[in-house]
Amino acid sequence: MLNKQELVGISFAVLFKYKVMDSRREKMAICTKRVASKLFRELWMRAFKEFGFGKKLHDNGINICFVVYEPDMTMFVDKNGALFGTEAEKKTPVITMKMNGDIAHKYWLNDLNIAKALALHQVVATGPVNKILELQSIIKPAMQIYPECCRKYNLPIK
Repeated sequence: MLNKQELVGISFAVLFKYKVMDSRREKMAICTKRVASKLFRELWMRAFKEFGFGKKLHDNGINICFVVYEPDMTMFVDKNGALFGTEAEKKTPVITMKMNGDIAHKYWLNDLNIAKALALHQVVATGPVNKILELQSIIKPAMQIYPECCRKYNLPIK
């Protein structure tokens, strides 16, 4: 049986842990859903126009759904372009990648070791492994555009 001092210590530790988690949760989103939607609409439009992204997806039999939380946003991308929100949620993707906004930001800045993020469950990817690996090489050119889009919407790039 624990004495009063031990119980107070445990209670404080639990309370402190949850307070720290709550304060981290408040800081997670690097931007609003509205800004993220604008940024990614521009990113996908440019990726399709400048890099032939749609053709590359089609040639490799890939379509993808990015599910981002904090801010909550769903994007479905296939050979025809990008869909957002409820339109995106209705689609059946070959690959799904789920992550929070901070991780998505690092991913698009190419500052994320994707293998490590998958192992740590910072990114949860579903779909055929070969398609997930192919996607990483296809998406690299779009990652070059992302910092420009961030600057336009006053988001940090480092």
